[in-house]
Amino acid sequence: MAIIDGESPLKAARVAAKLDQDDLAERSGVSQATISRIESGQAPTTATALRLARALDTTVEALFGHVVVDAAVDAPESPEAA
Repeated sequence: MAIIDGESPLKAARVAAKLDQDDLAERSGVSQATISRIESGQAPTTATALRLARALDTTVEALFGHVVVDAAVDAPESPEAA
């Protein structure tokens, strides 16, 4: 997988796998909108990073290095927050 300067490693892996964002969303269970935000530079949650890595048959480290956060990008609200 070749990464062009400034290109998201997630996007490079997705394109190398011949998937569009909708395909990756279906495979990973992560919304297309979240994938788009991550490819634009937003850090994923640990759970989201793991789902994407598994869907692309790679590791979280290969996709994101250490750029994951615990604050939810796409996690559902907890019952206590409702």
